Amino acid sequence: MPQPNPNFQFNYRISDTDRNDAVTALSVAFGEGRLTMDEFDRRCAAVAKAEYSPDLMALFQDLPQKPGQCQVPAQQVQNSPVYTGEDIELARRRGRNVRGGLMGLSTIASLAFIVVFSEMGENFLAVLSLLIIPTVFILLYVMKVGPDSWYAPSVRQIQRAQRQAVKMQQLELQSHQAAEIAMRKQQQRQQMDQLKNDALNIAQQTMQRFNKRG
Repeated sequence: MPQPNPNFQFNYRISDTDRNDAVTALSVAFGEGRLTMDEFDRRCAAVAKAEYSPDLMALFQDLPQKPGQCQVPAQQVQNSPVYTGEDIELARRRGRNVRGGLMGLSTIASLAFIVVFSEMGENFLAVLSLLIIPTVFILLYVMKVGPDSWYAPSVRQIQRAQRQAVKMQQLELQSHQAAEIAMRKQQQRQQMDQLKNDALNIAQQTMQRFNKRG
């Protein structure tokens, strides 16, 4: 069984790993129904702002989960790349810059084609050149054509997706538990009906034997 991180006993500046451990522990608590969505969001925001270890431990005083105790399976860790918030934001900014640059170049090209075709008297081609701008916009921002690095999500988007995944797991668990309870109730009703039928049959048999003796 994983042991708590002993470093949390001391007042020291926390790292990204410490914050990830804290968010993981909060996610487990949320998945078990110990935290509401609002409380989970509030504590995750507090984790992001925390600077020292006591700031994190204050978020777990009423929870059995502690940072460093809740871990994902080793196979999942090996198969899943780990990125810091800084890495994600950097990739997102780069992708946004590339798309913005392509959009700017397409706008300049469209205007240049309009001027050239207008001077040549090709009004139809000049009008068609106007379609370059919305076409490129749709490709980049609607259809999201291009490498995945252009559309890297922000830290907030990833956290929102994680919260939604945890919520879905919780709902699936609740649905499964509700189905089991309904099944047990149905079985109990069937057993009660069977007992009633058996009792009625016994009573009828007893009455028949009594009538025969009479």
